[in-house]
Amino acid sequence: MIRVGHVRHAGLVAPRAAELAEFYQQVWGLRSVAERGAALCLRGSGPEPFLLGLYPGERRRLHHLALSLPNRAAVDAAARELEAAGVPVLDPPRLLDEPGGGYGFSLVDPDGRRLELACDVALSEPLDWEAPVRPTKISHVVLNTPDLDRGADFYTRVLGFRVSDWSEHLMVFLRCNSDHHSLALSQAPHASLNHIAYEVPGIDEVMRGIGNLKRHGRAILWGPGRHGPGNNVFAYFQDPAGFVMEYTCDLLQIEDEASYQPQVWPRVPELIERWGTAGPPSPEARAAMLGEAEVGLLGDTMAAETERTGSLAELIDRRIARLEDRKLDWEALAFQARVEPRFRRAQMRYVGGGGTGKHDDPNVIQAEHFTFSTMLLPPGSEGPLHTHHDVEEVFFVLKGQVTCFFELDGERVERTLGPRDLAWIPAGVSRGERNDTDEVALMIVVLGTGRPQLPTYPEGSPLHGVKRER
Repeated sequence: MIRVGHVRHAGLVAPRAAELAEFYQQVWGLRSVAERGAALCLRGSGPEPFLLGLYPGERRRLHHLALSLPNRAAVDAAARELEAAGVPVLDPPRLLDEPGGGYGFSLVDPDGRRLELACDVALSEPLDWEAPVRPTKISHVVLNTPDLDRGADFYTRVLGFRVSDWSEHLMVFLRCNSDHHSLALSQAPHASLNHIAYEVPGIDEVMRGIGNLKRHGRAILWGPGRHGPGNNVFAYFQDPAGFVMEYTCDLLQIEDEASYQPQVWPRVPELIERWGTAGPPSPEARAAMLGEAEVGLLGDTMAAETERTGSLAELIDRRIARLEDRKLDWEALAFQARVEPRFRRAQMRYVGGGGTGKHDDPNVIQAEHFTFSTMLLPPGSEGPLHTHHDVEEVFFVLKGQVTCFFELDGERVERTLGPRDLAWIPAGVSRGERNDTDEVALMIVVLGTGRPQLPTYPEGSPLHGVKRER
C-alpha cells in the first residue's frame, strides 16, 4: 500500500522563468538555492531543500509535483505496484539530480501530470533572511480536473491519500498527514493548476504579505478570509506569469484518523469564506484559478493509449458506439416523470452518462472531456428547467421542433429550434426544453466534461430540492 507523506515541492513552466524567479525572491519571499539544468530552484524557510522549481517554456503549466515516501523499500515497492496496476511509470527508481538529492521515480496521473515519488532527500537547516514574509513549506496544491471522481479514486486508492471533506461534488480535499489537505481536486472543463498554497507562521504574516504585494503593485485576487473546509486563513494573488498562489496559515489538523468523519460542505458564501471579509471569489478570481488547459505528459489520450495497447485498431473499435447496440432508456429520468407526467423523456447514451449521471453504463464509450447522448421528446413532453453549475451544454435538434427556454436573474427567453439548429448554454444559466408539436422530436445533448455534476432545479420548479444519486 502506497502512503505518501507530504508535498515536497512543485515545478512550474513559464515563458520568462528567470523574471518569474525574481518575483518569487524579491516579492513572494522565497530564496534561490540552485540551478538544475534549465530550472531555477527556490526554497522557503523550512527544511525542504526547495519548494518551487521554475522551468522555461512557451506555455505556462505545471511541470511536476513532488511527493514524499518514507524509504527506498517503499519507493521500489511503489514502482512495482504502479506498473502492475497499469499506471504509466516514466523511469525506474534512481538517484535524483536535484537540490537535496534523494531516491525516486516519476509516474503519470490520470490527467497526464508528472508526479515524483521520492525518499532520502537531504533536509536543509531552517533559514532566516530579511523579508516581510518567508513561507515555510507548501501547504497544499489544488489541481483542476475534468473527472473529479476518477481523480479522487486514483489519489486515494492508488497513492493512499484520505478524503477529508467535499465541497458539494465540485471539490474534494485530500490529506496524507495530519494537515486537513495537502492536495485538493476541483471539477473543471480541463486539467490545469488551480493554485499553490504556501504556509506562513500566522495571520500577521498573511497580512504583511498582503501589504508587501500591494506595495509591489500586485492586487489581491481573493481575501483575506477564512475557508470553511480546512478552516485556514487565506489570501490569493496572481504571479506575473498568471499562476495563482496563496499565503495560508491555521490549517485544520486531523490528529485522530479513527474518529474523523468527512463532511460535504454546501457551496454557500458564508461557508466558502467564513469571516465575511472577502466573500466568494469574483468571476476574475475563478477564471484565474481555472488556468490554461494543459496537454497531458503523454500527449493526447489516443496516442498514450495506443502506446500502451500497441494497436490503433483496438483503440478505435473501443471508441465506436453503434445504433444497433443502443436502446432508449426511459428509466434514466423516470424520477422526473413520477413528479410530473409531462417530464417523461428517453435518453440514448453514446459517450458517458450525460446529465443523468449514468456514467457506469457498460455499453457507452467512457467519457474523457465531454458526454454525447440523444434525447427523445414525445409530443407534449417537457424537460424541466434545470441548471448545470459546472459545465456548458449544447442542444442540437435532429428531428422535429424543440422549444428551448432559458432563465437567468429573473429574465426568461424562449427560442424554437428546428432540424440542424443548435443552442449553446453556458454554465449557470437555467435551461429546459419542450415539444409543443404532435410529432416526436429528437435532439443531441452534449456536456463539456466527462463526468458532469448532477443539475439542480430552481425555486418554483416541481423538482426543486429533488436530488438523485448517480
